Amino acid sequence: MTGIADVIRRAHKSAWHMAATLGVLTLIDAVLYLILPKRFAAWMVPRLFPQWHRDLRMASMKQQHCPRPRFPDQRPTMALLHDGDGPIRRGDISGGNREARTRSTSTPVLGDKKSQWAILLPITSRSSPGNDGPSIWERLEDNAQRLVESVPLDRRNFTTVYVAIDQRDPVLDSDAARKRIRELLTGLKVDICAPLPPAYQGAICWIWAMLASRAVDNDAEFFVLLGDDVYMHEEKSSLGWQDEVETCFRNISAETGLPFGCGCVAIQDEAYQTFPTFPVMHRLHLDVFKGELFPPEFRNQHGDPFLYEIYRRWGASRYTKSAKLTNTVGGAAQPRYNKAGSQLDTRQDKWRGEVLSRAIESLADWLDRGDPEVAAAARVPCLDVVIPTYRCDESALRVLTSLRSERPVALHTTLVVDRPDAVNLDAIRRLASQEHNRTVRVCVLEENSGASWARNVGLWQSFGDHVILLDDDVIPEKGLLDAYLGALEREPGAAAYVGVTELPVPTTLVQQAMAACNICYFYGVARHQRHPPWGVTANICVPARLNPVSFDRRFPKTGGGEDVDFCIRSQQHFGKCVAVPGARVLHPYWDRPLQQVSGWADGDVLCLESLPLSTFRTTPNWVELALLSIFFQRPDLAILSVLIEVFMLMPRFFDSAAPREFLGRRLLVSLIAVFPPMLQDARRLCSKIRRMRFTHLCLHFDWMNKTGNHSTERQLTILSRTLAFCLSAAALDSEGSVRITTLICLFLFCFVWCINQADLRIIPQILKVPRPLNLDLDLGDAKVPFVVFAFQRTGSNLLCNLLGQNKQIAMHYEIFNDKAIYSHDGICNAQDEIGKRDSSPADYLRDALSITERARSEGGGKPKAVGFKVFPEHICRSTKSRELFEELLADTRVRKIILHRRNRLAVCVSALRASVTGQYIKKKLDYVRVHIEPEGLQGFIDNYDCYYSYIRERLAGQGGDNGCWMQITYEELIEDHQGTAGKIYKFLGVTPFEPRSGHAGQSQRQTNGDMSSAISNFEELRHAFSGTDRETDFYDI
Repeated sequence: MTGIADVIRRAHKSAWHMAATLGVLTLIDAVLYLILPKRFAAWMVPRLFPQWHRDLRMASMKQQHCPRPRFPDQRPTMALLHDGDGPIRRGDISGGNREARTRSTSTPVLGDKKSQWAILLPITSRSSPGNDGPSIWERLEDNAQRLVESVPLDRRNFTTVYVAIDQRDPVLDSDAARKRIRELLTGLKVDICAPLPPAYQGAICWIWAMLASRAVDNDAEFFVLLGDDVYMHEEKSSLGWQDEVETCFRNISAETGLPFGCGCVAIQDEAYQTFPTFPVMHRLHLDVFKGELFPPEFRNQHGDPFLYEIYRRWGASRYTKSAKLTNTVGGAAQPRYNKAGSQLDTRQDKWRGEVLSRAIESLADWLDRGDPEVAAAARVPCLDVVIPTYRCDESALRVLTSLRSERPVALHTTLVVDRPDAVNLDAIRRLASQEHNRTVRVCVLEENSGASWARNVGLWQSFGDHVILLDDDVIPEKGLLDAYLGALEREPGAAAYVGVTELPVPTTLVQQAMAACNICYFYGVARHQRHPPWGVTANICVPARLNPVSFDRRFPKTGGGEDVDFCIRSQQHFGKCVAVPGARVLHPYWDRPLQQVSGWADGDVLCLESLPLSTFRTTPNWVELALLSIFFQRPDLAILSVLIEVFMLMPRFFDSAAPREFLGRRLLVSLIAVFPPMLQDARRLCSKIRRMRFTHLCLHFDWMNKTGNHSTERQLTILSRTLAFCLSAAALDSEGSVRITTLICLFLFCFVWCINQADLRIIPQILKVPRPLNLDLDLGDAKVPFVVFAFQRTGSNLLCNLLGQNKQIAMHYEIFNDKAIYSHDGICNAQDEIGKRDSSPADYLRDALSITERARSEGGGKPKAVGFKVFPEHICRSTKSRELFEELLADTRVRKIILHRRNRLAVCVSALRASVTGQYIKKKLDYVRVHIEPEGLQGFIDNYDCYYSYIRERLAGQGGDNGCWMQITYEELIEDHQGTAGKIYKFLGVTPFEPRSGHAGQSQRQTNGDMSSAISNFEELRHAFSGTDRETDFYDI
């Protein structure tokens, strides 16, 4: 049950990961290099620690291998270069005739003849209030009169009411009833279709679709989906509701550039505000979808929001401002029919996912076949915000429902009230609003259901592509939406986008203790990990309509564990979680912080069942040992286990315990800091026992979800505390020499444990003397061999030309290029020479760094320094190349120059231009415009940074005043190439030489323009990277 054997088996395999083991070996290694001659130490250490020698060097490195270069897709840029028609897009741009597909897409102007209108009006007597003839006719008379009066006199000849009646309707299916209906609608044209067969009973979507097809066949241009329980309100403006709807369609076409009629206008429903219950459509919709109003999956619900959501992706969905109606029977109230899948859990409604996606894709393809640039410009991201609330703080909720973005976005906010008896419920309801591309909807639950269920309700009512989950007590910082929108473009497909939830500066002892023990680490995990295992739901963005995962209601109502469970299960359907440090909110401290964090433990325990693959076993922890001690009637040992836990936690928390306070307060804070994690351990044990989960004893959850060595480290940590308890208990119960021996063992254990608290990554840099991994590497007869480590388009040609002008330097270029050998005295394309180089790169390097006769003649004798430049693709060419450059990077005899460019965007643009033209030097490329997708640019930046991290990690410990590496930037070369060259000459130990700026061989800049003119989608990229550390690249050229 305890898994002790498993821990012991894994311990010996993972022991080298322990800081204590590597720390001791590193100290021994450093001492040997300090007291022994360098060459003797270099010979002895690998033989003394044959298994550990490479691990000692690699233990502190994150980048185990040199990454291969990764560039954005060049095809859109090639399309710009060759065709001048913009980047390649989906669909056949040249094919198809829009006029052949649509009857009319031109935008009518005021003064044109009146448009033909159709009012689709299914009528039924089923389940109506009263359920007798007179009551039904009374309602129909009132609604029909209001409908006729709502149509202006000059439009009545252009408005037809299409009526559908169920076959064998006991009240309406008769000639007398049909005659009476025509009389009620006097003033409007009336078309009553044949009685509907039983298959249409209750299928309102099917009826609307049939009536729409009938109306369009009769040349109707607009049609509105109504019901017999709807009455129109008297117009408060001079325009009628039809004029207002047509104005909305004209505005949509004018603002988006889309064909006239491409959109959806919903008439405001007083009974169900902020929900598009009765939309108006143009006949163009049937042309786009091949005569279908709805897909066949729709029967009697969700048709109206479906239509609205299709066009929302292009900013073409609107509500009327003055025109209003009221749904007297259906709407938010109990409907008159059994809805298919009427449960609140609308995960069963596939229309939000694959059905809506198909419709969006169909419309996108149709628009791309017409004018793809206009369609792409009109497209807006659809983002939802869900805020569950129990506190019902109106002022805080008003701020949260007023989020703004600098870029166009269709934003829908759902406020889920989980406290139906709130005294200010009416004020909360008044927060509901709607305007163009901004809707706030308030949903009140029937009873207090908890945070998980409230979030589910919000998720199931979210029709956007992604939804931001916020707590109701957070204060969002400006730019929250833009940060998430940028992350969605840079790294699409993630399971979750984790923002930063900041806590205020701690002031009280308890708050400082919580900060010291870092129990709220995951609130700010986005600052520390690029791909966190999960994120807290106080501030996180997740896939919305396509997400099959929902929050598990088993977790506590107040929260705890449900966010972990949700994020990890989501990663089974999507990619990794992505950190978004620019999306920041401020979360206040809780009124009872210790009670709050200990309460999380109840939810943590449930993760052991819901996510069994993310668990691990250990030896008993302190609270389980205390329980065993009490069971065996040893309260003294129970107290001992508590004291040992406090003793082993306090030093760990002391460094971060109120560092600006005096010593006494820091000790007090570090003492209080042990209580939150210990309270959680105790609460977990109580929860396991209360739920009779005895097999969960000694079972723990891996908060890092199998990333890194978290589970192994926790196993070894708990094992060490168990050993400390056993040694202490043995010393307590023994006497004489046995007690002394036990105390000595306990002292040695504590000493090793203290070493284990040191940060391993600091030890090699401070204590370890740099030395080569392979002194047998032959570097030729050059006095100063050097290598320029650079990336393409970072100014390496300019640097090599500057160095080549000095007679004491023999400067090669890309001698490890896969196509040719670019040496200081010419270019070699012979395949035999290239093959010889690749078969033995170490031997070739020796020859390249040796002083040839050519170098002597050009250098006026014997050059002092010989070097070459290298790109990441040269390092990654083969296993032999990787091994050679690992040795070169570790060899202190070789001088290294790291050349990089601060502006990653400029590097990417320059690389794309060179790639699509094949021009890498001399020729001006300002005329070449590029197109870069945000995802491609993000991948390039990650690859670029990984390469330089790989280089710098291997040079750790080789710097200082007399170090063997230096770093320069492209910007320094451009701004002051003479001063920069002087620094490099001094570093290489050659005589200073003033390079000539107009030298014939000197590299010239290929571009002088700014990025905004060089990138076709500059604004899109700028918005996508707004709020990131690369935002300045768009301004600092």
